[in-house]
Amino acid sequence: MMRGGLYSTKDYMNAVKFSSFRLLKNSDIDSYMMTFPDRYARLMNKHADFGDEAAIRSEKISPYVTAYKKNDLVVKVTEQALVPSRILNAPMFQQALNIQMGIAMGARSEQVRSQAAESVMKYTMSPEVQKIELEVGVKGQDEVLALRTEMHRLASQQQATIESGTNSALDIAEQTLLHDVIDVEDE
Repeated sequence: MMRGGLYSTKDYMNAVKFSSFRLLKNSDIDSYMMTFPDRYARLMNKHADFGDEAAIRSEKISPYVTAYKKNDLVVKVTEQALVPSRILNAPMFQQALNIQMGIAMGARSEQVRSQAAESVMKYTMSPEVQKIELEVGVKGQDEVLALRTEMHRLASQQQATIESGTNSALDIAEQTLLHDVIDVEDE
């Protein structure tokens, strides 16, 4: 599913979260809120003057949720997460087969026995096996390399400040590297 760099690991994990929350009987908007709490909070703040929370959710946030729910990755993840009906109903299927077999073995009418036996044979033929593939890869090898290079540069710079006495190791350990980062792609 992630072959060819179509989806990042982050995109895939978000799709799994969203689909999981929906499968746990949460509403679409609540699933979106739990998957993207920061994005949801930004949208609520952005539209705070629109009215109460219910109005903002239904009028302003709902279109984002609908678009996300129809995203190809979310659709594919949801399809793979659903339990097939044949598995959910396997106990009932087996019970029905047992009843049909009982009729085939004990009915007085040859026609009824034949129909019951035919029914059992029809539904016990070897089922088609579906192969489900899930491929997880890493998107953006260049970004990973750039991040690694930047981390080495930062580590060298920090080591130099420690050696020069400008900072202590504790000062470096307690530093915050990023403040208020907003992922523009998330909106």
